[in-house]
Amino acid sequence: MRKQTDKCKGFTLVEVLVAFIILAISFTVLIYLHTNAMKTYHHAENLFKDVVKLDNYLAGENVEGIRVIKEKMKVRGYTIVQETFKISSGNVTAYFTRWKVE
Repeated sequence: MRKQTDKCKGFTLVEVLVAFIILAISFTVLIYLHTNAMKTYHHAENLFKDVVKLDNYLAGENVEGIRVIKEKMKVRGYTIVQETFKISSGNVTAYFTRWKVE
């Protein structure tokens, strides 16, 4: 029987390939999560801008891009006014609704 005198140091090719596969999968998941986070951020940012625009409109300022649709309903002797605010900015439209009892 032969004795092995030098000890091999380092990683085998299989170990290196497994490490690269794990890294590739991890980076793919991170890029996917980052992309979804950016989409959510931009959607929230646009929604916040629309809310600020609606707040300015309700405060009495002259704001462009808001369309108000009013409907009146009678329920058990009360008149309920439904106001729907349609805010269009770019290719996105947001709807906000409020009800008032008269």
